[in-house]
Amino acid sequence: MSSSLPSPSSSDEPPAGSVAADDLLPPVEPPSAKFIIQLFVTPMIIVACVVGVWLLIQWLANSGGEDPDKIVAALRSSNQARFQQAERLSHMLQAEGRYPELKTNSKLLGKLADLLIEQVDAPGEGEGDITMRIFLAKSLGEFHVDDGLPALIATAQRDKERDVRRFAVNGIAVLASTVPDLDRPELRELLRSLADSDDQLLRSEAAFAAGVLAAAPEANAEYRELLAALAEDFYPDARYNAALGLARAGDLRAVPVLQEMLDLESLSASVESEEGVGDQADQDKSDLLVRLRKSKRDTLLKTTLRGVELLLEKHSPGDLSGLNDSLDQFLTQAGQLEEPQLVPNSLLEKAEQLKSKFESSAP
Repeated sequence: MSSSLPSPSSSDEPPAGSVAADDLLPPVEPPSAKFIIQLFVTPMIIVACVVGVWLLIQWLANSGGEDPDKIVAALRSSNQARFQQAERLSHMLQAEGRYPELKTNSKLLGKLADLLIEQVDAPGEGEGDITMRIFLAKSLGEFHVDDGLPALIATAQRDKERDVRRFAVNGIAVLASTVPDLDRPELRELLRSLADSDDQLLRSEAAFAAGVLAAAPEANAEYRELLAALAEDFYPDARYNAALGLARAGDLRAVPVLQEMLDLESLSASVESEEGVGDQADQDKSDLLVRLRKSKRDTLLKTTLRGVELLLEKHSPGDLSGLNDSLDQFLTQAGQLEEPQLVPNSLLEKAEQLKSKFESSAP
């Protein structure tokens, strides 16, 4: 018995009721101009409009941004707009990448200096007037040319408000950190007079400024002598600033005060003697006071360790054996502290690194 398989159909046409493969997809056609405009051109136009509006806003906001006359005119006004301009100028001075020529703009600097002297000679006594003089003094120190130095010296000598005078001295220190050869006879005279002031905060600022000036190449030796005298000041911050200035200059007369600063008990007592924050009976304010004191202590420790490091760069460890002993004492005291007075690990590690430098040089 035989059987046979069905033979394929001899016809090429698909069976009835089926759909051809070509009929499953729409025909491929080149894109029309309308389609291209909708897909690409229209979104590009929208983006360009948004960017254009943003650039226009920025241009309007910054138009005349470095024009000295417009800046000083706004600062002279008696309304709130002067503080908006002051804040904007402060941001501009910090944004060197965006305003690369601002800090060397002698015309603007001269106008700001003139404005400061006008306000010092005829000072307003309102809080806003004092704030504006402080702003101007800080701003003069931010420039990279020394045209504003006479105005800063005059302000530090003559302003009726202690805080304005302090910021003027601080402005001199900032200026000295960026402008070489800032030394002037009148500047030395100013710092000598401030070092003898009855105001401890002014003495502290004078020590800081003298320290920056003493660290300059070929600095006048008078700055070191002034620092050596201030290193014996009864006000801790004046002593500390003077010692750190001496250390930057590589002067071994910094050592006794640096040893004092490495004594955690002595340092903490000095910090706690500062004026408090509000009513300590209020628990929240008392906690804040503890945090502020610890923050100041840690900042002082950081600068102290940096002072030791600077002296090690300029002297042999054998000349600084007393500091080695003080580092031992510091690490011992730090290990006995508990929260919230723990010394940050970064400072302990730095002290250990300095110890290793002493030990590596031991015979």
